[in-house]
Amino acid sequence: MKRTFLLITAACLSLAVFAQKAPKKAFSTEYPPLSGYEWQAGEPVNLYGSQPQGILYTTTDAGQKTAFMGNGARRTEEGHWVAIYPASALRMWGENSLYFTIPREQVAQKGGFPVYNRTEGRDFEFKPLTAYIKFEIPAGFPEVKEIRISTDKFISGNFKANLGAKNVSVQLDTGIRFREIVLKPENDGVMGAGEYRVALFARPLPNGLTMEIVAADGTVATRKITEELKFALGKTRDLGILHNVRFFDRSAPSRVGTALGKEGVIFWEDPENPLKGKAVAATEAVSQWATTNQAYGIHNEKENYLLVHETVTALPAYKANPGNFPAVKACDEMRKARGGNWHVPSLTEMKYLFNAYYGQAPGPLPENGTEYSDDASREAAARFNAALTSLGGTPLLASSDEYWICGQNSNGNMQYVNLRKFQNSHAVQTTERTVRCIRDFEEGQIVAKEGYPKTDVGKRLESAACQRVVKVLWDTTYTVTPGLEYYELKLVTDANEPQDVFLLRVDPSQGLDVRVAISSVSNPPVWKRQTPVEMAKHVSTPERPVYAVVNADFCDNREPIRPRGPIHCEGKIWAPSYSIDPHFTQQALSYLGVTFDGKMTIGPSSDYPVVRKDLKECTGGGVILVKNSQIQGGYVTQTHRDPRTAVGFNADNIVWILAVDARHGTNGMTYGEEASIFQGLGCTDAVNLDGGGSTQMRVRDPETGEMMLRNWPSDPHYGFGGRERPRLNAWMVVKH
Repeated sequence: MKRTFLLITAACLSLAVFAQKAPKKAFSTEYPPLSGYEWQAGEPVNLYGSQPQGILYTTTDAGQKTAFMGNGARRTEEGHWVAIYPASALRMWGENSLYFTIPREQVAQKGGFPVYNRTEGRDFEFKPLTAYIKFEIPAGFPEVKEIRISTDKFISGNFKANLGAKNVSVQLDTGIRFREIVLKPENDGVMGAGEYRVALFARPLPNGLTMEIVAADGTVATRKITEELKFALGKTRDLGILHNVRFFDRSAPSRVGTALGKEGVIFWEDPENPLKGKAVAATEAVSQWATTNQAYGIHNEKENYLLVHETVTALPAYKANPGNFPAVKACDEMRKARGGNWHVPSLTEMKYLFNAYYGQAPGPLPENGTEYSDDASREAAARFNAALTSLGGTPLLASSDEYWICGQNSNGNMQYVNLRKFQNSHAVQTTERTVRCIRDFEEGQIVAKEGYPKTDVGKRLESAACQRVVKVLWDTTYTVTPGLEYYELKLVTDANEPQDVFLLRVDPSQGLDVRVAISSVSNPPVWKRQTPVEMAKHVSTPERPVYAVVNADFCDNREPIRPRGPIHCEGKIWAPSYSIDPHFTQQALSYLGVTFDGKMTIGPSSDYPVVRKDLKECTGGGVILVKNSQIQGGYVTQTHRDPRTAVGFNADNIVWILAVDARHGTNGMTYGEEASIFQGLGCTDAVNLDGGGSTQMRVRDPETGEMMLRNWPSDPHYGFGGRERPRLNAWMVVKH
């Protein structure tokens, strides 16, 4: 379903120039009431006759200006003019043009002023003189009252347009430019699920833009695009689906300096989302960073705390004895005991902590040598310490001034900071200092709605059948085609982590095939990447449409590009073996296949040579999650969270395809949580596929026939994710 706002803002490139020129002849038109045309009777078209020239709008009987702002009708040497028409006059919105149906008598030349360059007929095509952004509100999204789009550059030219509660109002404020567009539905309504487009001033936005989404209950969510946006005239920039946004009450007081449950004290809140922040542990330990003096592959990584944690915990020396890295061990043990991503803090995190500890307002981070010693700062520090001790913890600065941070400097020495007088320095790895672990958190994203869960799947996952799911906040489902159901759920696991989960239930006995697609631009053994939806388009036919597609196996991203595991498609073997990389130990571990008699099968990679001849469809896979109805050990016990794609099936050959979002509002799933989902669904076998930025699920809309992106991929797409990553193969659900 596509929607267009009654508010569409289009700005000319040189309105400021027009404003400086002497106005041309001003005139007004008095046409008889219009009936049988494309807009309401009694709305004569007027030409704005002062500054700038060339703007049209309509006036109701009550004198209100009600207008649709479309593309310019005429180009001059100085730039472009802007035409404005009633929304009802819009006949079609093309990719490169807007088409209006306008009464013939209202497009003739008047007073010697050429309003348009053609006067015959009623259909007019206006050349693209602006650019557009497009976004989609998904099904199940909270009701939206308005969306404010803003930037630090002018995006609406010499006029501002607001979609008012009753009609469209246009203020022609000459000489003033605007940095914000407010999108509001008519009649105090709400913006429902669907696709929306907005026309903008076609100029680069070096600092991106911000979308502030106001829900019907007054809570607010924010999407910020921090990357530069460039627009081509007449082209549309797709911002994707508004997934994983978090609504919050802006009037709520700051929680900095207050307890986060029983775990620690909050020292930073995300200014765009106060439900998201960072907390410091209530307890600390005086320890060495490491017991040996050497490089650990974390040179100059004093900001990337997650990489440092993953790198160190993967070292053979850590696996042999975590005590070789006491600082990392302390935080790793907190992860295992409490959940959350406890870690040795980054330099910036310690700067935030320094400011919060001394009661400084959010703002510029402290420079080296910063010191807060006034009475107000000492009182703030006492309050912060009181919050720590109320949890049974120890005050900051109780045992040392110096705290470890992640990473090594160029000399291989470990970094630390002084929190009494802020100073960033380094020390040899064997020196004892204090480690105070830190974690990211995000609380209360969505309150459980009354009456949920509604679907059978939601009820099953919330029951004792699934040990890891604590609550299903909301869920929805629809039938794509007989035998294929789509489910979308928002749930919370026992680690208090919210999850966005997308599921497909496939019954092959209902005339459906689960099969493999490969990149259509590949010519094996020369492989080239392509998004799964592009693979599906290459395969889909009217007789055998593709109903759904997800990413499949991992691939080697270095040249020459190649799949990690075998590939069978319609009985043909495109790749017959595994490509092992010792740096990626959780890949090339398994296979996922469909036998020639239509049965799903999963097994370890060591079994593939034996079963290869029996597999009509096959890709490689990663960690086996469930086998013979039992959750597996090994990698499944790891606690790292990521976006996930996985497939499982039960004894009746019912197939479940899973996608889980992360990195943009939710934290993703562990292997154990994935396994618990499949076990809760009654699967006897399940396997993890490529995840992270590769996770993507497209499902055909039964009404429009379009292949809709259901999840929100984590790869950057104009600042907040949404880019579908090209891969080498995919799993599809196809008509038999």
